[in-house]
Amino acid sequence: MAKIVINKSHLFHNLQQIEEKINDKNKIAVVLKDNAYGHGLLEIAQLCSEYGVRNAVVRTLDEAQAIVTFFDNILILADTAPDTYSHTFHIAINSLEALQHIPKNSKIQLKVDSGMHRNGLSLNKLEKAFLGACKRNLVITGVFTHYRSADELGSEYFWQKQNFKHIKEEVKRLCEKLFLPIPSFHSANSSAVFRDNFCMEDMVRVGIALYGYLDTNPIFNNPVLKPVLSLYANKISTREV
Repeated sequence: MAKIVINKSHLFHNLQQIEEKINDKNKIAVVLKDNAYGHGLLEIAQLCSEYGVRNAVVRTLDEAQAIVTFFDNILILADTAPDTYSHTFHIAINSLEALQHIPKNSKIQLKVDSGMHRNGLSLNKLEKAFLGACKRNLVITGVFTHYRSADELGSEYFWQKQNFKHIKEEVKRLCEKLFLPIPSFHSANSSAVFRDNFCMEDMVRVGIALYGYLDTNPIFNNPVLKPVLSLYANKISTREV
């Protein structure tokens, strides 16, 4: 019979590598979407909580509800019409239209397009998003983006990072204008974490690095990560090729 084994020591090793890079365990947000990349949502959530991680990222409300007892903050990426409120949940907003479907008084985080052009609000839509959120009594707790090529040597990463800098400046201006608290900012995925310094941002979102993998070019002096999942099965037949 086949079986999957999750290696706790390997998971903790990977988390330690991430923690040492950013110098703050509290800034780690583990990406647990899609059943924790196939590793088991509840199993990985429980282990990350045991390590001391307090933030998680998931795709749907169902995933968030399943792990709500393990984390202080859970960012929900792709469920824009949640019917259950929790002070732990933060709903990602990718468009102005999505604001109309969020229950009033919910916590939201604005996803902004810094150059990936997949989803997210453009810079010139930020003020409308802030005004729309205020109108519906939505609490903006974060503003974030995603780097499309942090694992590559091209220039895209650098101009996306510069674009996000401008976005952060605009957000701070809007907060001052509307008398709102400045939200958290985060942009780093696994590859970005290990090629740059993100100590000044409020959070890093680690997905594949958590599970022991990293696609970043070797020139960036990558850490040694350890695969968390192993698959075992009994041999049932042997063939000569």
